[in-house]
Amino acid sequence: MIIAAAISGVLLVSLRGWIDVTTKVADEIQAIVGAVGLVGVILALLNAAKEKFGMAIWSILVPIVGLVSGFRLGKPHSVWAKLFYKHGQKRRSEERFEGDRGRPFWKRGGELLTRLRLRRPAGGT
Repeated sequence: MIIAAAISGVLLVSLRGWIDVTTKVADEIQAIVGAVGLVGVILALLNAAKEKFGMAIWSILVPIVGLVSGFRLGKPHSVWAKLFYKHGQKRRSEERFEGDRGRPFWKRGGELLTRLRLRRPAGGT
């Protein structure tokens, strides 16, 4: 009886240690996931301010995509351009988004599909 009680006591003490460790790990994982989610939301707001709405949605799902897009030029009539672009950046932005490039992708009439279509190699069969 004494041996069974001793083993039960050891198991309960070690079980409490495992519970403490798993709680600590769960809290750290929750903090990391929350921080990544917050970064994704901030990058989504940045991309929305640059009028890159498709990239804003992707930023919430995959924050690294929003980070790359956040460093690129925004559209010339966006809130971001009006607040932060000087003459050189504004001109570059206007050149980049002239014509159909400045319109939303759903209003381009299939331009995205033609860009994604595989082309035959030059001189091929």
